[in-house]
Amino acid sequence: MEELPRELQESVYDISNASKSKVSTNYSKEGEASKAAVEVALPSPRELTLNVEDALSRITNKSGKYESILQQVAVEFVENLSILPLAICSDYLGKYPSFPGVYLIYYIGETYLYEDLVRPSQDKPIYVGKSKNDILNRLSDHRRNMARANDLEVTDFVVRIMTVDSKYYAPSIEAVLKDHYDPLWNNKTVKFSFGNAKDSKSNWYKYHVAEVKFKREEIIKRVEDFSIISKAEPALNLTTIPL
Repeated sequence: MEELPRELQESVYDISNASKSKVSTNYSKEGEASKAAVEVALPSPRELTLNVEDALSRITNKSGKYESILQQVAVEFVENLSILPLAICSDYLGKYPSFPGVYLIYYIGETYLYEDLVRPSQDKPIYVGKSKNDILNRLSDHRRNMARANDLEVTDFVVRIMTVDSKYYAPSIEAVLKDHYDPLWNNKTVKFSFGNAKDSKSNWYKYHVAEVKFKREEIIKRVEDFSIISKAEPALNLTTIPL
């Protein structure tokens, strides 16, 4: 894959060192040449696609750290995917057709979240989601929702994209990945409801957009409980677009 243009490198993350430039790029002002360079640097659709049945057939013994062979296949595939900046996910639309699949969003900002209870994560996603039809449009929706938050920066989030060869596998793979990683914004006890983040009734909206004081206090207590009982996950072999 070719390198990203210099102006875009400023906001592409080196996950292995948990570092990023403090200079953020206004992607809305990038020229067409830069967008084209981004697309050239992206992994090919084939590199992102998990052929589920073929992968399942190659596993003869399930590892003890996984609940199922499907979970093992999904996690091991995820570990070898490149990480991409969420902030420019709309630019990926020019390279990829509409694909079903699963995506993992990571927070890797320079500060902790939720009154220092949640650290920037190099190994655990903050959210796992799916789309049966168009994964990139779903990510674009998430990016727009994050942009409305008063205390988050879209440039502090990156994403891994896993497309699947059949839309029928997307819900199952989403489920086994959520079970494996237990992402904060998916957790049923904390009840952020990030999937409905644009709904003013969702806790994510009330916390990050409306900043409802009593709701924030309530959620912080839930996040605190989540942080105490959340089991540690093994570090992933995260890779980025080459710089």
